[in-house]
Order: sequence, then structure tokens, then C-alpha cells
Amino acid sequence: MIELTSRGDIALLRLQHGKANTLDLELCQALTKELEAFRQSASKALVVTGSGRIFSAGVDLRRVVDEGASYVRAFLPAAAACRRSHSAGTRCSPARASRA
Repeated sequence: MIELTSRGDIALLRLQHGKANTLDLELCQALTKELEAFRQSASKALVVTGSGRIFSAGVDLRRVVDEGASYVRAFLPAAAACRRSHSAGTRCSPARASRA
């Protein structure tokens, strides 16, 4: 689901969650865990990237529709926790893709 590697003091977090890296309950929980671990690590920078041709297609809307209100009640707090973990004490810079 997530591959975490380090190169010196830079950590690389690669999403590997299906074809489109859609955000679902499990991915949000895994991201929260990895972001908290990064904050506690000695790494000075974190690069977050996707696998395949896209970073992420966003929220898994099919799952929201298929699993209904009970899933949404579990997903929304997990997504909010992921967002808090992402923004707590971090500075973000958008990566610029280069093509050789």
C-alpha cells in the first residue's frame, strides 16, 4: 500500500494502492501512520509520490457509494486525521516533474 525508503536524510513515501492510488479508509490510516513516523524520524525532508502514471485519483467514490453511510462515518475521521498529520509542523512545496 505504501513503500517508505530513505536516502540519507530524505525519506521517500510512494503510494502503491491499486491503479489510481484512490484514497480510502485503509490508505488514509496507513498515510497517517507513516506521516507520524516521519515526524518522529531524523529525516529532514519527505517526498510523497505515486506509483504508475498518476499520483492519486482522489477519494474512492465507488466505495463511498457502495458501502454507504457507515463507511463514510469511518472514512471522514480517518481522512481528517491524515490531513492533520500532513499539516502538523510541515512545510510543503509542490514537486516539479521533469521529463528527460
